[in-house]
Amino acid sequence: MKSRMPPVVCCAPCVVTHFRGPTDHRGARIVARHMNTRARVVVPYNHGLDSRDNHEIAARKLLDHGLPYSQPLLCCSVYGGGFAWMVGRPA
Repeated sequence: MKSRMPPVVCCAPCVVTHFRGPTDHRGARIVARHMNTRARVVVPYNHGLDSRDNHEIAARKLLDHGLPYSQPLLCCSVYGGGFAWMVGRPA
């Protein structure tokens, strides 16, 4: 059964990442999706890093992929087996 992400309304740029396990044709990977623009990037899972670092790399790659954000990236919450990321500074 595929899990579907519910719609998210964001005022600030937000990226949601989730893990996709290996298949017969692809290795394990992290999928990052920008919730405002729906842009998406897929990054191979690096087994030398922990899960959070893999998710952060995918989120940063998406934000560096033509989207104009250079502020720090904050992990806001764990989201259904993945992470939600916001661009900005902690208060």
